Amino acid sequence: MREILFRGKRVIDGEWAESCYPLGEMHSGTVTYDFDKKTVCQYIGLTDKNGRKIFEGDIVKDENIHLLGVVKFSERYLQFVVDDIHDGEQDYSEFMNQVEVIGNVYEDADLME
Repeated sequence: MREILFRGKRVIDGEWAESCYPLGEMHSGTVTYDFDKKTVCQYIGLTDKNGRKIFEGDIVKDENIHLLGVVKFSERYLQFVVDDIHDGEQDYSEFMNQVEVIGNVYEDADLME
């Protein structure tokens, strides 16, 4: 069964934390935090080539095929895709274990330039 997990930045200190609750107030362990709702993103159920969990909003790259894009949920395909800067939305789910997470759109938008 796929793990349901969310990540967001805590309002109190700006640190990232993970939770199984999707709303602005999330629980991290036994503590409840307020999270910046703009940063709350869902785990897509896959990891990159380094074993790092991949979330919506993560910037991923694969140098072998010149892929650079943002992970997002596609309304068109009704699944998580990579929005590649060159080719648009790509179903890359079978090859996500070959990409590398290099940042996220909340802190590293300059990586997309």
